[in-house]
Amino acid sequence: MSEKSRIRRSLLKRYSIALAVLVIYYILRSVELLSVPCPFHYVTGLKCPGCGMTRMCLHFAKGEFGAAFECNAVMFFLAPLFVLVAVTKLILVPEFLTPECKTYKAAEIIILIILLVFWVVRNIFGF
Repeated sequence: MSEKSRIRRSLLKRYSIALAVLVIYYILRSVELLSVPCPFHYVTGLKCPGCGMTRMCLHFAKGEFGAAFECNAVMFFLAPLFVLVAVTKLILVPEFLTPECKTYKAAEIIILIILLVFWVVRNIFGF
């Protein structure tokens, strides 16, 4: 088995588990059997960068893109990017998307900065 095949199998296993958990949570949340509140918001009263993700995904799944954007504007754009990267990693297994690559590390830092700026702006201006 080649290295790329081994990586694909590992990624497919992880992505399948993550997708199954998300689908189960979506179903339970849709029928209002389960809701996971944000512990950061509960303790501090501030919204974290991920606050509104569940509502955003529920609106997104229904095709209500305006409402999804209002729930969490930054993740509205980053979530599809994360899915695109995951699919690219699974299909192509490119070198530049490995955690050891400088490009990958730079992208992680940029995303972290975007989330931190969004977190500050969201709590100061009430987005």
